[in-house]
Amino acid sequence: MVGIIFNVLKLIVACYIIYILLEIVISKKVLYNLKDKLYSLNIKIKKDKDNNLKDDKLCKNIFFKYFIYKPKNNIDKIKQIYNIKFDIPLLFFYIISLILGITGMYFSYKVINIFVCSIVVFVMCFFSLNFLLELLIMFHKNKIFKYFPIFLLELKNYINISNDIIQAFMSCSKNSVLSTYLDDFSVYIKAGVKLNQALENLKQDIDIKLIGVFLDMCNSCYTSGGSFKELIERFYDYYTRNNKMYQKEMQKRVSIIAILMISVVINMYFVLGFVFQNSVYKDIIVNTFAGKLLMTFNIIIYLVMFIVVKKSNKMEE
Repeated sequence: MVGIIFNVLKLIVACYIIYILLEIVISKKVLYNLKDKLYSLNIKIKKDKDNNLKDDKLCKNIFFKYFIYKPKNNIDKIKQIYNIKFDIPLLFFYIISLILGITGMYFSYKVINIFVCSIVVFVMCFFSLNFLLELLIMFHKNKIFKYFPIFLLELKNYINISNDIIQAFMSCSKNSVLSTYLDDFSVYIKAGVKLNQALENLKQDIDIKLIGVFLDMCNSCYTSGGSFKELIERFYDYYTRNNKMYQKEMQKRVSIIAILMISVVINMYFVLGFVFQNSVYKDIIVNTFAGKLLMTFNIIIYLVMFIVVKKSNKMEE
């Protein structure tokens, strides 16, 4: 009994390591990188190293990055997006993830009857809750990205009345997708927080690179005494061009995801609806080494597709 439990733990660890390695490889080779185009105007972001030092150290540790930092960061973003006041413990998050993993593993073993495949399904189901949170965050960021040109026009109208960027930020976009973030900005200002720190907090909360560029430029303009009206007009033109580029890229991503999903459905229909309905084919798959190897490879392909979709949902603005 102890030996079986030990072997199960080894398989879980092995599948997790494979998952992390696949994530790293896919993140570097599959996703389209918008960085060069977004910085084609040679706009440089000045980062606050002191505020991000702790997070950077955590991200360098794989365990903290994938088991603590990322899930906790996603939970905090979801709470902010949906204005959730109560606390969501990380332990509760992992209990739900574990239930999903065990449930997927159980039904997979009942259908396929191959233990290694069931472990891979466990890993996929275990990370599915975090994937769902990232999906919701991605949809919310996409709304912000589409709405931001309207916010710039509103900001310009307030600037035309007075060149007070603080009052303009506090007065814009009530009851919009940005209202929660701008309300927090107003709270910071009213509490005596300096504008540069309030803008930095706003940039970190929104967490979209191109919008972060604009907020950094507002900070520099406020410090140097430049014209906010001219800044907004130029950035509006720049943003709309990049927005068109981003929408085209999103269409490509959606097409890729759709093709992957259709492939998975066809494959599952073939395996479950044809192979496992035939006792001869099922016996070959379940009871022979070649059959088990083929089925394991098939499940790993599902895992690769899962990671591709997961990575493609991360915005690179």
